[in-house]
Amino acid sequence: MKTTTKKILLWLYSADPAENRLVEIDNLRLILPELKKSGYRSLLNLLKNQQYIFIESIVSDSNTALPRQLNVVGLTSHGREALKGQFPVLKTLNEPFDGAWTLITFLEAPSNDKQFRYLRQYLLNFHCGQLARGAYLYPGSLPNEVVNTLNKLYVGKVLVTGLKSWNFGDERSTISEVFHLSDLKSGYSGISKEIYLMLRKSDRQKSIENRDKSDIHLVFDRLMEFLTNDLGLLQYYSPDSKSGLDLLFQLQDLF
Repeated sequence: MKTTTKKILLWLYSADPAENRLVEIDNLRLILPELKKSGYRSLLNLLKNQQYIFIESIVSDSNTALPRQLNVVGLTSHGREALKGQFPVLKTLNEPFDGAWTLITFLEAPSNDKQFRYLRQYLLNFHCGQLARGAYLYPGSLPNEVVNTLNKLYVGKVLVTGLKSWNFGDERSTISEVFHLSDLKSGYSGISKEIYLMLRKSDRQKSIENRDKSDIHLVFDRLMEFLTNDLGLLQYYSPDSKSGLDLLFQLQDLF
């Protein structure tokens, strides 16, 4: 999925699937300043044809004498599911991590993947963490795509086991190192401070100025990068840390 597509779908995402988050077409474009107007319209038409978004007209609920007709964009159920494939942390809203792990252990490299070169990169692309050479961890159950690939290419070559408890070794520090949780925690903390400053400024001004709109776009871009690598582990091992999803919803509420 292209970055521009992920940005639109993520900005439209809401915690409750029963409540559509509707954004004006012109306002939605502010998170994509890199696109020209024609490119932006083409992207919306593409996503609409793919049934990832819907576009409709509504009457504004403002108190003005002449209510305005607004064109708004929302996320479909297909768009929500597609987004979960790009941001695994979204799955944790309804299925939080419970401490159970899947361990993938390499046994014997097949002739069509010498030294497991392909499988190593494949697992990393699916956010598996390398515990040691030939051993990879994934929180919860493996994605169906990974299971299908193992069944197709690596029967008898790879061992997949469940891990419920740690009998020796410090679990928290190990997971933090393997999945770079310190970097994630630090990144979210910095973004939280920026959002807090924008919230204070917004409360004083009662509106969002053009410069603030640009700031939201820049903060959103950084937040999306961190969310891409967030598997929902930070809240389990550091429950007092800022949640990336909470930061997303705070940023959405600003604008």
